[in-house]
Amino acid sequence: RQVSTQSTGEDAAEAAFILLLKGGRQLENKAWIITGPELLSGEDVAKMLTKSLGKSIEYVELTPQEQLQVSLKSGWPEWQARGTVDLMKWFAEGHCNYVSPDFKTLTTKEGTKFSDWFDPVKDSFKAVSYTHLR
Repeated sequence: RQVSTQSTGEDAAEAAFILLLKGGRQLENKAWIITGPELLSGEDVAKMLTKSLGKSIEYVELTPQEQLQVSLKSGWPEWQARGTVDLMKWFAEGHCNYVSPDFKTLTTKEGTKFSDWFDPVKDSFKAVSYTHLR
């Protein structure tokens, strides 16, 4: 089961703010990895979206070739589509299967959970159809 975690733009911005404006020697010379606070699979996200949007959302894992074709069909340049395929392979190999403590270390609070981020913006997604990408 492939899992990963995503941080919100707001969480990433808050961490960057602290590093840039409040940082000191104890924060320098370190690679800070800002992730979300939970590991989620595609199936987990689909279940949350189904519940929140009130319509059935199915997670479909694409093969690398299918991902390439969908990206190209969507108008992405070939270099970017191939880069996305490489990134998806990297995820599938488990390179993102962890939650980093760095956001909490910097901010002293938990990062934003996917459901907490999605709930306020869900109406923006209700009228969107992605079936044309298949």
